[in-house]
Amino acid sequence: PGRRKPCAWPARASWLVIGILCIVGVLELGPVHRLKDASGTELQSESAKLLKVRLFWVRHGLSCANVLSSGCAVGPAQSDILMPRLQAALQDLPDYVLKDSASDLLNRTFGIRARSPGGEDCTVELEPKDSSAYITTLHHLMLDPQLTDCSRHQSANAGRAFIRWLIEHRIRLEFLSSSFLARAIETAHHMFIAPCHGDASLNCSAAISADLKVTPVPYVTERSPPGQGALQADNFPAMPAEQERALRENYGSSIMDDRYAHSWPRFAQQFQKFKAFLAMVLLPSLPVAPALGIDAPDEATFKRALETALPATARFGHGTTSSVLVSWDEGEYVAGPDFGRDEYDALDAPEVHLAVVGHGQMMTEWCFEGQAPSPHNNQVLEKLFILQVSSGDVRRTTTLRELAGRCPTVMNAPPPEILSQGGLTHADVASCTPGFAISDFLKLDKAQSQDSTPCMRAGAESAFSFPEQMHGSMRGRTA
Repeated sequence: PGRRKPCAWPARASWLVIGILCIVGVLELGPVHRLKDASGTELQSESAKLLKVRLFWVRHGLSCANVLSSGCAVGPAQSDILMPRLQAALQDLPDYVLKDSASDLLNRTFGIRARSPGGEDCTVELEPKDSSAYITTLHHLMLDPQLTDCSRHQSANAGRAFIRWLIEHRIRLEFLSSSFLARAIETAHHMFIAPCHGDASLNCSAAISADLKVTPVPYVTERSPPGQGALQADNFPAMPAEQERALRENYGSSIMDDRYAHSWPRFAQQFQKFKAFLAMVLLPSLPVAPALGIDAPDEATFKRALETALPATARFGHGTTSSVLVSWDEGEYVAGPDFGRDEYDALDAPEVHLAVVGHGQMMTEWCFEGQAPSPHNNQVLEKLFILQVSSGDVRRTTTLRELAGRCPTVMNAPPPEILSQGGLTHADVASCTPGFAISDFLKLDKAQSQDSTPCMRAGAESAFSFPEQMHGSMRGRTA
């Protein structure tokens, strides 16, 4: 939008004609948006475009690895029986998780060490062929674990509660995404797709498009914090073909759109790279983008520039977000200065709504400023961004700014200990068999019903609540 010239009234002009011309000029030119560069300096751009982005960041539901980690109930007495099953799982790990895993051994003398009271998981000692032995937890031997059966119920109930909130606030999701890990893909499906289909389904049409599918995106896959173990198979996705096969086996059809699975990193966690991907690839791909004049650079060119410009990992507080710059021949991407909520609410610009299902460690770091506790499983947080696109004579500058401070909670979820306080049953973990059956390592109660266990009832729709301030949440101008 350019700067509007004031309407002058020549003495001999027709009032009617001049009035129409002034009105048309106002309608064509619209409001003038003020852009800021990375230093906060106002840009005098004649072709600036703005987009408000509201991202709902969801933590995945309880996975088979989560349950094993918190509830392992075996020890040395069971080592002779269970060690061969763990050894087989170790040798089946692909090389991209653990190189030459087929040659590695678990120390039979060390056996299985019991989980300490209040501690995390049982442990074994791994003896690599060409390096020093180290101790690892059992859940780190599980490649790309899926959701528990109980968590599928819990996630669907969480989704029903959240979709009702979306409908109440007249919010429609334009994009549904997740990390490349199975537990995140499944959570996205159960929270945002499953409640809209089948018996007692919701009428989701006001909030969820009928053709919406889960699209895994790069740079949000879980990684253990530095120093927490050399092996973390549970944080590596299976290969795309194997993952697709397993999901089809569980759901009868494909539940994901794998458009980014073959050309973007599937194992990486890097929030600054994710923001750049969001601004330059994901947002320009939305149906609303052409009408707003927001387009994408050549994807391969941008990816090369991104991988060259930014490090493989990034930690909260290490460097300033406004220093991020990715440059290529036709343009540049900048992470601009933070903004306050008042600025976002007052900005007269279109707004899009996205959901991404991710992981506790990354959400704690980039939503809670690295401060514990982590968000609960199925908890929904909010990240706000402002996308600014300014075209110069030669190159285009795209700036993505982020809301300052901690992410507010949109939907609360019960803590894991409440979800399993009635005791887990075989029905709650019946599907947790890839690699090794975790039921062999847990103390399980007998189920009275396969469809309504204490764990499933603890995750009823009523267990998910909304903070008071979210009832009065703003309603943006949908793009």
